[in-house]
Amino acid sequence: MADRVDLSRPLLSGRIADLAGALAGNTLGGTAPEESADFLARLFRSVDIEPRWHPRLADIGALTAGAFGLAATSIPTFTACCRMWGIDFDADEPSAMTTAAAAAGCFHTLDQYNAVDVLHGSAPQPVKLSVVPDPVIRTHP
Repeated sequence: MADRVDLSRPLLSGRIADLAGALAGNTLGGTAPEESADFLARLFRSVDIEPRWHPRLADIGALTAGAFGLAATSIPTFTACCRMWGIDFDADEPSAMTTAAAAAGCFHTLDQYNAVDVLHGSAPQPVKLSVVPDPVIRTHP
């Protein structure tokens, strides 16, 4: 068994290096991005690779709260985020794959929405946060 582990370590190290390269410069996001970042950092360091992703993480709960104009202390649960974005997620039977797929759906839907009202006229009014289905931000003439 020890020989098999030793033989597969170079292959595994190569795959980890590929993953580290793919994540370099990108933003990690999800339902608990701090936990994912911690896990990945430990994994990368186990093969002497320093993580190089963006230092700020994207938490779908915090982003959803902002998009819907919720109080900063009212971050919805992941299940609530899925409901708010219209994404199917079975909280009774979660798995890593279904959670990742639902989180990706939430991020995709969030990206399709513009979270600011458009300013009109010569006297701009304060921008009000709201979720409106318009990915183009318009400015006043």
